[in-house]
Amino acid sequence: MRLRSALLATSLLAATPLAAKATTITGPYVDIGGGYNLTQTQHGHFADTEDGPGREKLGHRHGWTGFGAVGWGFGNGLRAEVEGDYNWSEIYSKTRGDKGSDRSYGGFVNVLYDIDLKRLFNIDVPVTPFVGVGAGYLWQNAHDVTVGNSPGRSMSGTKGGFAYQGIIGAAYDIPGIPGLQMTTEYRMIGQPSSFTMGNYTASGPYDSGHASFDHRFNHQFIVGVRYAFNSAPPPPPPAPAVVPPAPTA
Repeated sequence: MRLRSALLATSLLAATPLAAKATTITGPYVDIGGGYNLTQTQHGHFADTEDGPGREKLGHRHGWTGFGAVGWGFGNGLRAEVEGDYNWSEIYSKTRGDKGSDRSYGGFVNVLYDIDLKRLFNIDVPVTPFVGVGAGYLWQNAHDVTVGNSPGRSMSGTKGGFAYQGIIGAAYDIPGIPGLQMTTEYRMIGQPSSFTMGNYTASGPYDSGHASFDHRFNHQFIVGVRYAFNSAPPPPPPAPAVVPPAPTA
């Protein structure tokens, strides 16, 4: 009976290092990711030399996003990071079906909090949910976007402005590689100030005007990889107790 109990305890101890443990970050880390980018419909306001004031709905079809970040974890769940972003989507006029494309690029400073499920709720799983907010600056670049009321007239240009974002996600520990995690995230990026492009040059015969776009929202669904540099491997399990041999008669 003693021998059976000792063997069971040894088996449990041997399995301990194979069980992934959720981790919060202490020290420097890097993070990269990419995924699907959906921009909500915007209203464009145009005033050109031929047609005067006009307004169109600019819908956004499928797009993609990518980012890279470097940050620091404080060991208590809080993290701070600097991030660079690039987003692209196809756009079209819902009024006439004309197509174009746009992109936005820039950076954010983010503050995030990792939710330690083991410490807060005694839930021991290899998953760490996190939430965060960020503020930064994005340039929006429009390419061949149809404007005004005449077919064949399009504009291109770039303008920047303040941007903010909210982040909800989770990190999943990768067994056997301390510090390496896969992440999934949802992000909402907003640009509250109107994107304005004055005196654009268009492809039609009347080639001057003014264009602006209203509040911009991006919804993003991202998969990424994150690596924390100060993550040490788990300590080895203690040596199993030696079972003395049974006495002989």
